[in-house]
Amino acid sequence: MDNVPRRRYIEGLVENFKELQAVHLELCNDVANVVPDLVMADAKDLPSKTTRLTSFERRSILRAIFSCIEASSFHMRKHLVLHNGDLLSSEVALALKELQVDVSSSGVVTTKPLKVGALSLLRLTVKVFGECYEPLDEYNLKATRCEGADFEKMIPSFKVRDRITHPKNILDLTITDDELLNAVTAFRWFNRFVIDSIGLIAGHTLSDAKNFEERIKVLNKQIAHYDEEKAQLESRFKISD
Repeated sequence: MDNVPRRRYIEGLVENFKELQAVHLELCNDVANVVPDLVMADAKDLPSKTTRLTSFERRSILRAIFSCIEASSFHMRKHLVLHNGDLLSSEVALALKELQVDVSSSGVVTTKPLKVGALSLLRLTVKVFGECYEPLDEYNLKATRCEGADFEKMIPSFKVRDRITHPKNILDLTITDDELLNAVTAFRWFNRFVIDSIGLIAGHTLSDAKNFEERIKVLNKQIAHYDEEKAQLESRFKISD
């Protein structure tokens, strides 16, 4: 049995998981560097932590928040395709890769980048993750699906991000107290989802790796036993010169 493809699969799975953790932690640190203890603060303390921020700090934290959301959700989609590809339809797998089918004028079928909004991609990521992991959900991810008051604040926050990224006038660069509080609340919702998801992914990733190593040990024992029997048979039936 050829174990090289399986070993490469496990290595890729572990590498992707480490990358997700590293990217999410680094970008969470960017958010924390603007407003210390923002992620872990009680909800009632958020207004006092955000209202005193300057315009520059407000734009900086909003950019850091959405950089984290888009980068972490990208690596989660990458994990879903790598680890759960056999559970996905071809259409969903393509969408998770941010690709779509294209047919050229000469009839050649290829793929091209999928034109879709960041919020739609986030909804897709959370939805597919829930479908793949819900049967073995130890972290109650249902509580952090794309619903509820905290998630609803994500919708206007994306619009604010777009506005300050492509300002048409000086007023577009202004972020109000309510807009900032919405973005922070939405980020805390997303961070809870990612942290719970990382825990769930870790369990399955380590389980896959452990099961693979156990299979290798069993196969090695079987091979050693086979080699021993073969040597005994060759010795028994060997014809002297």
